[in-house]
Amino acid sequence: MHPTSGGKAERPPKKRYSETSQESFTFFSLGTNGGPLESDCSAHLLSDGRFQEIISIDGGGHLSALAELIERKQLTVDVEERDSQVATKGISQDNVYAKAWLFSEQRIKTFLISHCHFDHIYGCVINSAMFGPQNPRTIVGLDYVINTLKKHVFNNQVWPALDKAGFINFKIIDETMYTNITSSLSILPFPVNHGSSFGHELKSSAFFIRNGLTDRYFLAFGDVEPDKVASDPLNIYIWKMCANLIAKKKLTHILIECSTPDIPDPLLFGHFCPRHLVEELCSLQSLVIGLGGNMDNITVLITHLKSHPLQTIDPAAVIMEQLEALSKQFSLSVTFKIVQRGQFYRFS
Repeated sequence: MHPTSGGKAERPPKKRYSETSQESFTFFSLGTNGGPLESDCSAHLLSDGRFQEIISIDGGGHLSALAELIERKQLTVDVEERDSQVATKGISQDNVYAKAWLFSEQRIKTFLISHCHFDHIYGCVINSAMFGPQNPRTIVGLDYVINTLKKHVFNNQVWPALDKAGFINFKIIDETMYTNITSSLSILPFPVNHGSSFGHELKSSAFFIRNGLTDRYFLAFGDVEPDKVASDPLNIYIWKMCANLIAKKKLTHILIECSTPDIPDPLLFGHFCPRHLVEELCSLQSLVIGLGGNMDNITVLITHLKSHPLQTIDPAAVIMEQLEALSKQFSLSVTFKIVQRGQFYRFS
């Protein structure tokens, strides 16, 4: 597996990536689509610079996405290096399914779930039968996420209660403190709004991820509703903490959704579009400036774009055009990048 430097998304270089990298974070996306394609659902791999202990931020895709990206050589996994017994078992070096299986089994121990919509949990659920008591995975989230998974998914009706068999462990994380997830990364969750559905208010999550070795931070959102639309604004609390970290030059990258080009608020259904994203980032920028900092080095990674086979325009191109035009209009000083599936980003 080969990350690139400077937060740029590029094809992996031929030279093997050094496991002594000083970068704080390695980010690799398995799925960026907000629907309806089930083959490209939300799942992002995050680790420190070594890319050894990996957290899956959401789990809409997993094993099949790993296999596809290995087959396309966007993720390099040496089977003999990963498991010395593979060669003696007669497994072909071209068996991408085996490579994906081993990569997941040995490096991706944790799924950090923002909310329980299927485009964010599908891969984690369907692949959980492969985990097994010898290599269980931990599913991490806020209390309402874990309780929903246990009650409505892993309930022996929708899907087997694999926690009872030791295939998975559920872990509720505290909103008031960082929880260690790997040897270098810890998580602080925040609840966010995700609109309403037939009168029921939905909640999602955002996560501050801290590299304890470098004291650098990354902010990742699940699906999220703009504060201007929400009945109980919650994003502002995240922006206040984020502003402090930016002003101290401890955070440079934010992962957030922008599902569609600008559309009327009643059609958002708990998501961001460019005008709302820019408005919220302008609020963040005002807080940062108030603390004596600036947003010049901030990269906003855009994900969760919704697709439609009959669209005559590229939604990604329209979203980027609108984001850049609005940023210029309101003097927002950030760089936008639309996350590319199967490409590495490395940053401090």
